[in-house]
Amino acid sequence: MQFRLIPILNQIEQLYQAPKNRARFEEYLYLLQGNSKEDLILPIAGYNPMAGKKALHKLKALQDVQAENIAQDCIDRINEEVKDLAAIEFKLVLNLVDDVGGAWSNFYVTDYKNKFEADALTKRRFCTPLFWTSENYTTNLILKRIEAAIFRTIYNFKYGKLTSLQSLLEQEIYVQQSIKTNQTEIDKNEFQKGTQIN
Repeated sequence: MQFRLIPILNQIEQLYQAPKNRARFEEYLYLLQGNSKEDLILPIAGYNPMAGKKALHKLKALQDVQAENIAQDCIDRINEEVKDLAAIEFKLVLNLVDDVGGAWSNFYVTDYKNKFEADALTKRRFCTPLFWTSENYTTNLILKRIEAAIFRTIYNFKYGKLTSLQSLLEQEIYVQQSIKTNQTEIDKNEFQKGTQIN
């Protein structure tokens, strides 16, 4: 099993700089589905194709911290660790989810589906670590997010669809035990979201 980064941030930046019209939406669909429009060729469904300035600003923030370079280094290390697994390649694409300005994605629903209902992506050999427009990006956060996404994908590939609360917990225990990045740094934004009671 190997993971291959598909750089996408520059293309999405160009998309976000275009006028918010039908042509921009069609360009997004082409990136997502190609000419066939029958299935996904690139896992970028987390992006809001009609996102505004907030998402563009946060996309540039990801570029400023060289998120894709950090992701590539992380992937190279993990590929060495898992090279004895099945000889299957997964495409890894960073997704920036607009949970602030676009009404495109609810944080709780999107986060849950990405972590626990990813079997459709796994079958397509995709891995999609999510980043949020509501958070600030650090090297440590990016590393943890990439590692967690990869190890969830590995778990899902090995054990299939999660069908019980126990299986969800077992997956997350596996992920947390597999992550090598320093986990003592708590991301306040993520913690507040995870503990918020409405």
